[in-house]
Amino acid sequence: TGAYRLFMTVDMEYPVQVRRFGNLYCLDDTDLQSGKTYQYKAVSFQADGTASRDSNKVRIEYLPPPAAPTLRAISSSTGVTLEWTAPPRPESGVLAGFNIYRSESPKGMPVFPINSKPVSGQKYEDKSLEFGVNYYYSVRSLTEDKGEFVESGPSDKVSGKLKFDED
Repeated sequence: TGAYRLFMTVDMEYPVQVRRFGNLYCLDDTDLQSGKTYQYKAVSFQADGTASRDSNKVRIEYLPPPAAPTLRAISSSTGVTLEWTAPPRPESGVLAGFNIYRSESPKGMPVFPINSKPVSGQKYEDKSLEFGVNYYYSVRSLTEDKGEFVESGPSDKVSGKLKFDED
């Protein structure tokens, strides 16, 4: 397999530069050139050095991500309303909407957004909350370019929680 170069070796006992979500491991390749096509595969090894079969190959053209939006949160007795400022028009492609991420920890965000499809506006009210819990949010812009969806980096992280009605 001379067409591949080793991108990263990961020790599963001490994964560095890897985000883990349950049984899902995510690596970020940040040394990419716009318009160039990249192909990836994974191979795992047992402690004795025995290699697994190659994973499915993934081939993708790197498209520049859009800019991240600017986010703010407004807490109320019914939920947390998120409002954001859309970034400038992307260099290529069209703005497809926004993905919203929520966590109960300020240290990280989940892999998958809380919205099932991209949010088209610049406002979202999260009503699936519990009293007494602080929630942390981040929003990412989503563009569609050449039939592919490309997400921005995360917005600034904001927090919010349910508030009791003030009489």
